[in-house]
Amino acid sequence: MIVVGKENMHLHRESILSMHALRKRVFIDKLNWPVGTGITVRNGMEIDDFDTVNAYYIISHGQDGEVNACQRLIPTVFPYLLGEKFGDWVDGKMPSSSDIWEVSRFAADTDKVDTPKNIIGALIAAMLEYGVARDFAHYVSISDVRIEPLLKRAGWDPKRLGKPLPTQTDTAAGEIYTVSTNMLERVKEKSKISGDVITNWSELDLSSMSQNHERKVA
Repeated sequence: MIVVGKENMHLHRESILSMHALRKRVFIDKLNWPVGTGITVRNGMEIDDFDTVNAYYIISHGQDGEVNACQRLIPTVFPYLLGEKFGDWVDGKMPSSSDIWEVSRFAADTDKVDTPKNIIGALIAAMLEYGVARDFAHYVSISDVRIEPLLKRAGWDPKRLGKPLPTQTDTAAGEIYTVSTNMLERVKEKSKISGDVITNWSELDLSSMSQNHERKVA
């Protein structure tokens, strides 16, 4: 898997387009998410209000070169899906910190991934690898409650930020997850993953959050 963000987006434009096409197939065609209220479909691709310069993407490619799994990461010091659209799903203060990032648009084409039984574990391992490298403390998300057992089986630790509530398409909960070396090792062990999942470390800026990020937290 690769991580694509502002520092290396120019190297992976075709992968980004393929990722948006995958998202359209999964979220619009299969799950019937409603277009509108921030979600648009253009040229066979799903895009929303949070696909901005602040977003990073973890992307998996199949043997045909097309994207077969993906997820989006956004630092919570910038506008993010849970914080902007799902305030009622969080009891208390909405997370906003340079070491807490949101994961969203978690998707896989199980007909095309090489190891469909392990794809959730591999996606989690990839985001934990990146989070450990960047010294994150947590990820947060708004997620269909039906994914909680899958995440737990993969070795992760979803904890609800509030009570589950219905959305237009499912029953969802705000969730928070631990980022740590121990958690990464646990997930890799559960999915029998050895070595790095992310393959393009040399392209990535792993420095601490910028002063601009810190000002937004203050």
